[in-house]
Amino acid sequence: MDGVFREAPEAFLRMIVAHELAHLKERGHDRAFYQLCHHIEPDYAALEFAVRAWLCWMESGGTNPWAQDAPAPQAPGLRSA
Repeated sequence: MDGVFREAPEAFLRMIVAHELAHLKERGHDRAFYQLCHHIEPDYAALEFAVRAWLCWMESGGTNPWAQDAPAPQAPGLRSA
């Protein structure tokens, strides 16, 4: 996954930065940690879900939809015209 975040939307990067900043104060992923994440980035929960879904999609062979030259996605089993 080297460089996977180079083309990521800025909001995803804000979520990752909030996560890592929260670890400076809270070591684990407990309630206090997530409260701090939400204090740093109010949309943290929605962004975390979106980042996880995006990473799963990328790992399954998807292409980055935010990349400038990304091809249009094709549904499995369909032929392009």
